[in-house]
Amino acid sequence: MDHDNNMGGELALDRESTDEVVSSGFNVGRAIDNLAHWLPTQAPLKDFIHHNPLHAFQDRGFHEGVLVASRLYGAKPYLDLEVYQQYFREGRISESALERVLLKEGLRAGDKAIREELLRAQNTPAPSGPGAFHQRWFSERGVDLDGQVHRVLFRILSNYLDQGVSIWRMPHAGDTLWNAVARIVDESYLPFPPLSDRQCKRLLKGSPDDAIRFCLERLVGSERHYEAYLFEMLLAHPGWSGMVVMTENNRSLLLPRKVSLRDMVAIELLLEYGFLTRSLGDFEPLVGGAEPVPVPTFSLATKPIPTRIEVLQRIWHEALEWSYYEDLLKALQQTGRMGNRTPKQPKMQAFFCIDDRETSLRRYLEEESDKFETWGVAGFFGVDWLFQSAASGVPTKLCPAPVKPKHLVREVRKVDASDVFRKPKPLQLLHLTPSNTLFRGWLITQVLGLWHALRLAWQVFLPSQSRATDQSLSQIEPLGELQLLREGDQQTEDGLYLGYSMGEMVERVEGVLKSTGCTKDFSDLMVFVSHGASSVNNPYFAAYDCGACSGRPGAANARAIAWMANHPTVREGLRARGIDIPDSCRFLGAFHDTTRDEVTYFNAEELSASHRESFLEFSQIMETALQRNARERCRRFDMVSKDFSPAAANVHVKQRATSIFEPRPELNHATNASCVVARRDLSRGLFLDRRAFLNSYDPATDPSGNILQGILGAVIPVCGGINLEYLFSRIDSTVYGAGTKLPHNVMGLIGVANGTEGDLLTGLPTQMTELHDPVRILIVVEQKPELVLQVLGRNPNLMEWVKNEWVRFACIHPEEKNAYIFEGTEFVPAGIDPAVPLPEATHSEAVFGGSSAPIPVHLIGRTKP
Repeated sequence: MDHDNNMGGELALDRESTDEVVSSGFNVGRAIDNLAHWLPTQAPLKDFIHHNPLHAFQDRGFHEGVLVASRLYGAKPYLDLEVYQQYFREGRISESALERVLLKEGLRAGDKAIREELLRAQNTPAPSGPGAFHQRWFSERGVDLDGQVHRVLFRILSNYLDQGVSIWRMPHAGDTLWNAVARIVDESYLPFPPLSDRQCKRLLKGSPDDAIRFCLERLVGSERHYEAYLFEMLLAHPGWSGMVVMTENNRSLLLPRKVSLRDMVAIELLLEYGFLTRSLGDFEPLVGGAEPVPVPTFSLATKPIPTRIEVLQRIWHEALEWSYYEDLLKALQQTGRMGNRTPKQPKMQAFFCIDDRETSLRRYLEEESDKFETWGVAGFFGVDWLFQSAASGVPTKLCPAPVKPKHLVREVRKVDASDVFRKPKPLQLLHLTPSNTLFRGWLITQVLGLWHALRLAWQVFLPSQSRATDQSLSQIEPLGELQLLREGDQQTEDGLYLGYSMGEMVERVEGVLKSTGCTKDFSDLMVFVSHGASSVNNPYFAAYDCGACSGRPGAANARAIAWMANHPTVREGLRARGIDIPDSCRFLGAFHDTTRDEVTYFNAEELSASHRESFLEFSQIMETALQRNARERCRRFDMVSKDFSPAAANVHVKQRATSIFEPRPELNHATNASCVVARRDLSRGLFLDRRAFLNSYDPATDPSGNILQGILGAVIPVCGGINLEYLFSRIDSTVYGAGTKLPHNVMGLIGVANGTEGDLLTGLPTQMTELHDPVRILIVVEQKPELVLQVLGRNPNLMEWVKNEWVRFACIHPEEKNAYIFEGTEFVPAGIDPAVPLPEATHSEAVFGGSSAPIPVHLIGRTKP
């Protein structure tokens, strides 16, 4: 199907049948449920979690899904051809990868005509998406309906869902959206056009369903087209539509709202009816008693036929992916043949989150000392809980989004910490007093306005390194105490257990240690390093924190798992399960601020004298590694010296974290492309350019695949969601992404919009994605292919991700050391020659030098610079 045959067409929305005509009356509830399936599922700002923007299409193959979404939303399915062609000229798409994809497509790699077309073809315009009905209101009736309706609708939704921005709260916000609007219209002494018009006011006294049916009959006419009309209406503002659905299904707002898509649809239809009545008087519906002039129809139930341009784009896209896949799989095959390269008697050990931003820090730690061993595990460290800090009265979920926690742990302030937790002085609370009255507003402006203006200017031009304005550690008190231990079975009103029993603690610690293969050779000091990110003036703050902690810093989790692992009773339970932690071993919690490249340690003052020496050495090595890590990060920043010393680079990244005008405090997950689930031997000493998630896993300890099943249950949806959000936001920054940050305005603390009256923006801004190569993540597991197939077969949801190729999946056979790639329904040899040598360097700095370009995988020696 050619693009030109889809533009502006009506949509057949039923996923099973495209010809069904409702004969028993329009079912409002069924239609609303069907429409909600296709809307974005981006959570409010405080709960922002990376996800697949095309989740509604995961039951289809990746390439089919992106084409269907392209027709539906008017988005680009791939990068423009010119971008791929430029990548090929720069060497970022390799000749071997292009040949591989051409052979897969049944084409001859040496065919000159094919090469000529690949290198010279140009893009055609992307489809415009649905809009046939609403375009007709303007073209046939001269009414800009969206322009009039959205201005009012967005103000209603923004005020109703507001979480603390509005000076005046919307009246009746505790009621349903429909009832709140109806009561405002009924009680207001001022007109509320067009809802205060006689007919609209009468409809507001009834039910939303009655209003929907009435308006659709007057606006559309034929029931056959009701659902398509509603879908066009909702897709004209997918951000607000999706936010309403998310808020309705996940009532996690701090100021709860009884909002529903049904109420919003009813109010929007009333606004359309009211504005049309004001503009046209008594108007005829778009369809009436007869069918409209036929318009092209695109059905969601049929498989789209790609255009020639889309075929070329698909070839280039897979060639871009395989250029990276070949490089990585070649490296992992070679390191697998090198034998055991981890220290036999490690002096220091640290657990990190699998996050790709921790990959380079782990490399530097191991470069600094060959007695340093690192592990990768999901950053919630197995502690599946709701955490309520001493500074907050609201419990916060600190585990992966799909997990439903059954435990609540509260933090309390120590009695002897009164000097730290002193009561704030009255002047410190001045900003919390009402400041919008005539006198107080004038007084605060005159007294404090000049001072804050000067301070703002100073921060713009000379940002400090102070943590005063960041939030990465704000959820945890420096001297707080976690109420982790539960003696009985006490529960909250919500059925949550208050803390963990000893048996449950044993299970959590055992899960972390066994899943990573860390069951022996414990060093005297072991550190759980959580992570989060500091920034100011950044509405996407949650996207920078730990995905395994539901988009929040994991500091509390690190403290909790360390406390559990240190408890004598927990260790007794572990010994009974075959894990003997010596009494000389001490666990410590820590927090890595990935923006500032700074580590904070928890409860280090409680270490014994014998452990303090180990801790001092650990912290010194960590500090050096952090500085080197900051220097590597700086190579990707524009307008930053590539000749920074490590110490100067560390100062610079701290300033970025506190700079109020900095749109790129860090690059976050930009360039993520792989996840390696394997022993550290496979990735130790590899320069992976901060592109890989690293999850420790020992196939020898998991003959049943049960450990792998648990790992993949978190890795595939979490890493896959991160990867696909970056991928689609990079491919189309206006439909799937949020465009540039510069004109963004925070709306009600739930989302961002361009200006003050725009639709909520979904996806990621260009400042987070502009350096990203949009390749699907390659998950590489060190395990026998037949066992991995069994593991995937136990979980249909995971198999859907892999079989439909929303993530690519490969295995490194633990005995053969060869790579296998999942194709169709099985693993087949990847066909990558492991004998081709990797480029080598003595240390990381020798690899990147002053370059800001992507760098292929290198093998790093042990010699420090």
